[in-house]
Amino acid sequence: RLELAQLAGNSVAWEWDTATDRMVFSTSAEHVFGVSSDRIPGTGKELRRIVPQEDRLRIDEAFREVFRTGAPYSLEHRIRIPGGRPRWISARGQPQCDDSGRVVAVVGVSADMTERKEAELALLHEKERAQVTLASTGDGVIRTDAQGRVDFLNPAAERLTGFTLEAAVGRPLAEVY
Repeated sequence: RLELAQLAGNSVAWEWDTATDRMVFSTSAEHVFGVSSDRIPGTGKELRRIVPQEDRLRIDEAFREVFRTGAPYSLEHRIRIPGGRPRWISARGQPQCDDSGRVVAVVGVSADMTERKEAELALLHEKERAQVTLASTGDGVIRTDAQGRVDFLNPAAERLTGFTLEAAVGRPLAEVY
């Protein structure tokens, strides 16, 4: 049932032994990462190799904090497993400490959030295209909030109304128009 729940959540349970560097992943890893079990990292070092350099810095910082404080961590990063497509991962880990407070293992859950990240990027690109279009059109465009207060003017609307965007924001539409 736990494996089915992980598959339903597109997530993977894992454990990292800090002394041996050995990593163990639940069997859902093959499905979540989209590769065969022989491509799943067996050590922290192997996992680190499939994380893009720019994401490694954030992971390193998170683990420095884990080892310093013994506090749990949560972060997002990418992985590039050979034979699979790049994936966005949301990872959360809980350190396990020995009697002296030294971190001896980290147990966690990682979820594939690639589809959400791709949708966010597509939305961002669409927003950028819309902003370029609004800025370059000769028609004045004024947007308001639910209370009828201006929250956007494109450059053409600034010219037509005599208000700058900064001066118009928050004013009633009737006052600006």
